[in-house]
Amino acid sequence: MMVIVIRDFELCDQKAFRALVLAGLEERWGDVFDPSFNHDLDDIAATYLAERAAVVVVEIDHRIVATGILRPEHRNRGRIVRSGAVRCLRVY
Repeated sequence: MMVIVIRDFELCDQKAFRALVLAGLEERWGDVFDPSFNHDLDDIAATYLAERAAVVVVEIDHRIVATGILRPEHRNRGRIVRSGAVRCLRVY
């Protein structure tokens, strides 16, 4: 039976989170993709958790398959940034 878990980001997720988001960007942008323009992914905790963003990962059978960050803005508003999913789970 497949086990799906949505949970808060943990420091040990850094490498998998970054790789998943960058893979999606590379797929989207192809040869013009440059990962060096994505410094925020080098340290997710310092970039997003420090500003009290909600950072989550989705696991299936203990493998991270999706990510998302809800970055707080003013009042009761937020912005979803850095969402990603493995290719086989994306819906267009």
